[in-house]
Amino acid sequence: MANHADLPTKAINVHAKGAGYKFGDRFKGLSNHAWNIIMLDNKWYLLESTWARCVKQSVEYYFLSPPEKFIIDHWPSKKKWQLLDKPITLKKV
Repeated sequence: MANHADLPTKAINVHAKGAGYKFGDRFKGLSNHAWNIIMLDNKWYLLESTWARCVKQSVEYYFLSPPEKFIIDHWPSKKKWQLLDKPITLKKV
């Protein structure tokens, strides 16, 4: 849909704390998930269309999600896609 509207988008490879996650597990190896980012008014925003369909939380939570909450269970392979003012290290997740 974004491409049809001529909006810049990217797929981002990530580690995600999904259904198989157990408390204390650490991210390791290759990414196990992907999400999207979209540029609106010259600013990147996070989108998680997969989880939006699979969880009981409101779908809006995964549309233009706040980066400081998104990082709790989504870890991008490149820190610039954290979209945080001060990117955090993997040791803090």
